[in-house]
Amino acid sequence: YVPPAPNTDTVAPTLSAIVAVPTVTGATLTWNTNEASDSAVYFGTTLPVNTSATATQVVSSSAKVTTHSITLTGLSSSTTYYAVISSRDAAAGRASKNGEPVIISSCS
Repeated sequence: YVPPAPNTDTVAPTLSAIVAVPTVTGATLTWNTNEASDSAVYFGTTLPVNTSATATQVVSSSAKVTTHSITLTGLSSSTTYYAVISSRDAAAGRASKNGEPVIISSCS
């Protein structure tokens, strides 16, 4: 019997190339990570953006990828939204969020 190796991944994914493309009633946010991880975008019209487990304004995908794309829909036109991007790798609890919220101005 060989016991499984302990999880040695102690470094959260690194986010890069963050881009937000607004539309009239939505936006698509894309980014890259240096390792396969899930995708989540928390958003709102006020700061700070709620990123807690009880956040209701969040769109996510559990797919583990390095090129991420999340589309927000149903946003109010001519309204500024703030978004916080999060990616978590396979090591439980490892998350990385961009420090400053991404500003999304919906087109009118």
